[in-house]
Amino acid sequence: MTRDDVADRVTITDLISRYFGAVDDKCLDTAIVEATFTADGRLVRPNGSAMVGRQEILAGQTESFARFRATHHVSTDHLVRVDGDRARIRANLTAMHLWADERAIPARSRPTSSPVASFGRSGSAPRKGGA
Repeated sequence: MTRDDVADRVTITDLISRYFGAVDDKCLDTAIVEATFTADGRLVRPNGSAMVGRQEILAGQTESFARFRATHHVSTDHLVRVDGDRARIRANLTAMHLWADERAIPARSRPTSSPVASFGRSGSAPRKGGA
């Protein structure tokens, strides 16, 4: 692997980080999409649906992420293949999405009861009147 190969890979993984940083900071715009994707670029979602082209990607992502008050994306295991002036990347993505409005949560995703968290030693609960 040459220095140019390494530089290409760093540049490409930086693009991915900047792209999802813009998504998480709620400032995804034409400039970041144009910097990240070619005119015929593809973004494939986990369900297999694909958005093709910068305008479709920007419109689809803007609409999709409007449902959330906050998101956090972490991309890992970047596999970059450079071929001349084009590149393909395959990466794993872990994402957290907090719904903006609970009524917007699809019924199949709604909790059936209030979430419960327990903190303490080995599952012990605090005693009445203090520790």
